[in-house]
Amino acid sequence: MKLVVTRSKPHYSSCLIFLIAPVLLFIIPAAIGHPAIFGDNATQNEPLRWLVGMDWRRGILPAWNPFDWSGTPLLAGFNAGALYPLIAWYVLLPPAFATSMALASAWYISEFAVYGIARRYGISRNIAAIAAVVFVVSGSFLGQVVHLDMIEGDTAGLLSVWALMALLDAKTTRSRLLASTLLAAAFSAVVLAGAPEAMLAFLVALSTIALVRIVRRETALSTLAWIAPAAILALGLAAPQWLPGLSYVAVSTRSHLPANYAGSGPFSWIFLPLTLFPFAYGGYQGDYLPSYFGNYNPSEITVTLTTAGIIFLVIALTVRRMPTFRARAEVVTLLIVGVIFALGSHTPVAQLIYRLPLFSLQRLASRYLIDVNLAAILLAAAGLQHWWTNRPKLEKTSHIALWLVFAVSAAFAAAAGFFTDSTLTLFRVNSIPTGSEAIM
Repeated sequence: MKLVVTRSKPHYSSCLIFLIAPVLLFIIPAAIGHPAIFGDNATQNEPLRWLVGMDWRRGILPAWNPFDWSGTPLLAGFNAGALYPLIAWYVLLPPAFATSMALASAWYISEFAVYGIARRYGISRNIAAIAAVVFVVSGSFLGQVVHLDMIEGDTAGLLSVWALMALLDAKTTRSRLLASTLLAAAFSAVVLAGAPEAMLAFLVALSTIALVRIVRRETALSTLAWIAPAAILALGLAAPQWLPGLSYVAVSTRSHLPANYAGSGPFSWIFLPLTLFPFAYGGYQGDYLPSYFGNYNPSEITVTLTTAGIIFLVIALTVRRMPTFRARAEVVTLLIVGVIFALGSHTPVAQLIYRLPLFSLQRLASRYLIDVNLAAILLAAAGLQHWWTNRPKLEKTSHIALWLVFAVSAAFAAAAGFFTDSTLTLFRVNSIPTGSEAIM
């Protein structure tokens, strides 16, 4: 199948629309004294980045943190994000407002990245813009706002996906060189963000997209000749972070993670209702929340796309032909692979994943949901585009699937409404430490 490259340059109106969410969520609240600093951002990310910012301001390499214990590595500690580009906010601004600006910047860049990816799949400009905004205000991206390092890593990961697609679609040596360089820079930033979970999640996404293209003969094997040097350059650019970081890990308790610890925190089947109702089991509050070493906090692992998003996702999955949406098999494959990785120790595949280099360090498999969210939002955008183009005509299979989704949603809503205590009890019973069955 011949792919036609779609230009991903956004319209000026999109640039303004993309500003709405970052401004409303982060900049305005910070300006009136309510920055998005809570949870791990308050106890870990913001203080470490503030310390890094002070060092950079004084012309000091942020290599050492003298305030924890008798001193601990700072640059090697990963979470400080000492070399991530958005650390510049901590050099220029007070820490509280710097955190809000870093989050806002990540939101804005991520919107452009998702927009560009959607455009390369053939999604129209307006629908691609909608998909970009929905992506950052729903699902796991919004849920991870408590982890600045994850958000920054996911942002760079989204840029790396766009760069890979640009490389796979490139026709000239110059465009391949440019895309390859951008891919290297973007993925090095994933590492520099200090979130290993983001690095592994987007390593899965990039590998899946490239392999599907090659298997389906949509990309020549010679393209690997451009991906390999990009990977080497990315490792080189990120070396000041990962070399001391892995050395630090090697002398810490992280170097001897048991299989059940590495397999903890997967997405559980019991969380499937969260795809329809993001707070089906409550929110951050409540004594029913699972252990940190169990299924983890449902507010952080939701994969909801909003009700409308689910409807259009179903349409995209059930129609036979979608001429305006290229490489649907590629996106569906990413969706399936993301689900398998996110389920972690709930599947036998976890035993193989655990033995992959570096993947044994992943202790929260649910973080792979970012891949699921990306694939799902792209499919939902394709479904919206198909419906908009062909309305009100839809195939019979789509009608049947939509009625089934409605029936399941109605049934769960009724159960949750009339039997609230039973629903939460069921959740408590099933929310047990889940890594124990991973690999012994």
